[in-house]
Amino acid sequence: MRAELFSLRLPKLISEATILSLLLFANFATAEQGDGSFRFEYQYVKTGDFDSSIGPLDIGETDAHVFMFSGSYQLSERWSVAASLPWIKKRHQGALPHNPALELTEYPEADQSLIDDGNFHSDWEDLYINVSYAAYMGERWTISPFIAVGVPTNDYPFYGHAAVGRNIWHLPVGTAFSFKPYFSDISFSGDIAYVFSEKSLGVNIDHWLINLDLSYYLTRGFAPRVFVSIKHSNQGLSFPDDFDVTALNDINWYFHDRTIKHNFVNAGIGFDWFLDEKYLLSASAFTMVDPDQVNTIDYGLSLGFTRYFSGR
Repeated sequence: MRAELFSLRLPKLISEATILSLLLFANFATAEQGDGSFRFEYQYVKTGDFDSSIGPLDIGETDAHVFMFSGSYQLSERWSVAASLPWIKKRHQGALPHNPALELTEYPEADQSLIDDGNFHSDWEDLYINVSYAAYMGERWTISPFIAVGVPTNDYPFYGHAAVGRNIWHLPVGTAFSFKPYFSDISFSGDIAYVFSEKSLGVNIDHWLINLDLSYYLTRGFAPRVFVSIKHSNQGLSFPDDFDVTALNDINWYFHDRTIKHNFVNAGIGFDWFLDEKYLLSASAFTMVDPDQVNTIDYGLSLGFTRYFSGR
């Protein structure tokens, strides 16, 4: 029996550039307690200009290697839990590196870690834990509300283009769904979540996160797919509108990665290949088609391997 999939894509912020890491759940037609999966995924993400309110700004480029570990476990026929944890290796090269020792002399309490030195720096980023309830499991539709929490694994530096993240907590609340028309090899899935986020300096950066995925099964085990990921908020700050560019040497500038809104639309293509009922090989390529207050992703590549197990 082929496993039909739906996915919850949780946001992983790498400095001003956002990548989406897949947290996959096997949604068997007859899911039972003890079913689950373990997944390893590698991603490479390259970013370029920062999309500001006055146009693209050359701030150099970043290269990020992401090693994502994730897994899921079926607590009962309807309840499941999942977790993901990325290890990220990243560097910044080119124009306008951040050096806190030189740029934040008016705010000496700032972390003085220099990570924009042209070298790779690595760290564990944020641990995400998700609980999902299969509210409806029909012949064509599945609907699964979920709640997740993402917390930094350590006090990693967030000031710098090479930072692995913003070092704040997130709380996504939403619903995942899948739909397969009668007499069709097409499968449509997605999720929508409102993400509550930790405030910095009182700035609200809560946002919507939407992921849509369309797959076509050429065979019972091989499915090319196209996907779109959207992050949107009317909240959060914009650069340079909300900053005093004549005095970027204070607490507001130190926290700018935490307070800027970082909206985007990503689009990509990929495939899922079930080697058998226990093993899934996935790959994708994507780019940022509509950046807004974020480092533009020139391109991203991913390769993932999932191992399913059964409690039967």
